[in-house]
Amino acid sequence: MLSGAVVLDRRRLGSALEVVLRGRRLREQAADRGELLGPRRKAFAKLDVNGNGVLSFEEWAVRTVDKFAGADGDKSGWLTPAEYATTAPPPGCRPAV
Repeated sequence: MLSGAVVLDRRRLGSALEVVLRGRRLREQAADRGELLGPRRKAFAKLDVNGNGVLSFEEWAVRTVDKFAGADGDKSGWLTPAEYATTAPPPGCRPAV
């Protein structure tokens, strides 16, 4: 054996490699989450009325209630097929929320 040389047995080398690979996967997953959530951050912030960083059911539901009320042209409390059709996003455009 060489004097002063660092000797790693296979188990330690395997464990060290697992740690490195796990760190790489976590960084990649974080980047993926950032890419997925990036475009939605503004919409989320707009819905998060109290600014606490999470959405309550009420904060989420108000968007649907407002959308329904806006589409219910005759204010009957029901959407006709024609009224419902007005809620569709424009072609090629994804809804913000």
